[in-house]
Amino acid sequence: MRSNKSANSPAAYMYIFANKKEIMKNHILFSNKNWKQELRKNIETERNRAMSVEREIQKEITFLQDEIADAFTEISDEQKRVNEEIQRSTECDEQLQKNIDTAEAKISTETSRAQSAENKIRACIPVRFDGILTASVTPRDELPESINAILYCAPLNCFVARSDSGEYYNSWENKELYMSNNSIHKGKIYICGSKLYVWNENKLSDITESLKTLIEELSAKIAILESKIK
Repeated sequence: MRSNKSANSPAAYMYIFANKKEIMKNHILFSNKNWKQELRKNIETERNRAMSVEREIQKEITFLQDEIADAFTEISDEQKRVNEEIQRSTECDEQLQKNIDTAEAKISTETSRAQSAENKIRACIPVRFDGILTASVTPRDELPESINAILYCAPLNCFVARSDSGEYYNSWENKELYMSNNSIHKGKIYICGSKLYVWNENKLSDITESLKTLIEELSAKIAILESKIK
């Protein structure tokens, strides 16, 4: 039976693109006398593998979410301990200051760990942008009051925000979904209209047509295999 997933969905594109080599091995199956059994076995293996990948991704997301929750819990607990220490140590300012410094260092470390875990989750999520600039612009550093579009600037190799007044900015809310430290996330899927892009080899590459072609080829082969199984 055919998968219920849409052949044109980003998730289908990502799965087929990642498993292209393994799926293409199916064309040698007919040289085996027991090709039907092998075919059914391979199809089942691919289905199990896809389900396994999905489970692993979910486990990773759950793990990262737990990391964030644990980090913020530790921050809260540490802050409570700091407050209690301040109340008990009013007669020993020097020691109190040392304790505060130690607690603040721990808070800073845990905050950074929580932020790092959150950024890992955000880096896995496909995001949309509104268009591509072919001409260079000079983005401003401050935050805009409002934005009406997120655009990829090809000459600068980065994303910029455009305000209602038509000015461009380097910073905006949720910028980390698009870039980290002003660098575009490598391997992340970016969506513009009906096209899919991925950052690879210092450029934003359109992978839509290659994925469509691959899906069409695989769909045709799967249809042939399914008709022969029946």
